[in-house]
Amino acid sequence: MPGDAPAVLSVKNLAAEPALKNVSFELRAGEILGFAGLEGSGIDDIFDVLFGLRTATSGSIAYSDGRPAPVSPYQAIKQRLALVPANRRDEGLLTSWSIRYNASLPVLDRLLFALE
Repeated sequence: MPGDAPAVLSVKNLAAEPALKNVSFELRAGEILGFAGLEGSGIDDIFDVLFGLRTATSGSIAYSDGRPAPVSPYQAIKQRLALVPANRRDEGLLTSWSIRYNASLPVLDRLLFALE
C-alpha cells in the first residue's frame, strides 16, 4: 500500500473519561488498524467515542469525506458505521429476543419503514 494513501479518519488528542487520554492516529485508505491493551486501558473508550456512545472531553475526529463525528449510536448507524463491542453478551445482544430479531437490528429502521 502506498504511504501516500489518503487518510480516511484522523483522530487528534482524543480524551474521554475514565481512561482515554491524548490519543492520536490516522487511518489511511486500505489500512487495517489494530488496538491492543489491558482491560481498562482505554481501548473500549476509543470505540465508544467513535461510535457516539460516549462524548469526548477533548480532541477531534475528522473523516475525509467531511461528515461529522457521530454524537449518538443512531447517528453512527445512519453514517453506516458499526460497533462490535468487546462484551457482546451484555452490550451487543437483546438476550430476551430471538436470534432472528437480534440479527435484524442493523437494518431495523428499514424493516420498520417497510411495514408502514
